Amino acid sequence: MKIIITDKDNQLHIKIDTKRFDFDRLEQLKEIIIKAVNNHKKEIILDLSALEFMESMGLSFIVFALKHIHQANGTLRLTSLSKQPQELIRLIGLEQLIDDLSVESLEIGVQ
Repeated sequence: MKIIITDKDNQLHIKIDTKRFDFDRLEQLKEIIIKAVNNHKKEIILDLSALEFMESMGLSFIVFALKHIHQANGTLRLTSLSKQPQELIRLIGLEQLIDDLSVESLEIGVQ
């Protein structure tokens, strides 16, 4: 799994460049979120455009990220979700906690 990070002002863009969420990089991703929050990043964007399949490990990471980002009064956006991860997130009701859920070019604001 390749992780591409772009840092601009108060925004951190993290692209997870893999078809399947990889357990080996989970701790690295958590450290990236913790460091971003500690460095006062107010908006974190997870680009999941390459991700074709997500299971509980990916969901647990998103919940971890949400918890840490919201505790710091920041926002989390997920962009470019493919069908399976999108359906899984909606199935468990996680989209209600995500500030912005972007599916392809359609953006759905979540409150």
